[in-house]
Amino acid sequence: MKRIILIIIVATIFSCEKSEKKEKPIETVKKELHDDSKVYVEFFAEKVTLLAIIKDIPAEKLKSILIDYYGETAMYDKITIEENEKVILKLCDKYQLSKTELASLIYQFQYEMLTQEEVIEIEDQKRADEKAAE
Repeated sequence: MKRIILIIIVATIFSCEKSEKKEKPIETVKKELHDDSKVYVEFFAEKVTLLAIIKDIPAEKLKSILIDYYGETAMYDKITIEENEKVILKLCDKYQLSKTELASLIYQFQYEMLTQEEVIEIEDQKRADEKAAE
């Protein structure tokens, strides 16, 4: 009886280990990254709205562009120039924008449109760097 219980336990452990090691299908990973990107972009709704007004494009279109861009580029640990350009060209075709227009939207959202928290964080980092330099 003890042997049967031991065999069942060992079999269960090995089957659990095998099921945990299975990799997710690429489509599942892409969907999860897309969902994460959506949460990220929606978190910065104010930035999206303001940039959409500045660039005179519908906010929903900008939101979709950013979600697609971050969803595509999140798959790479470190994206190369070629991979990034491929993503940008794909989105240019999808949204009927020039490379310059699309790059400008992404760049401004990522680096120029700072939230109040980001500004405070930058200022705190500057102060910490100044104290460390003293």
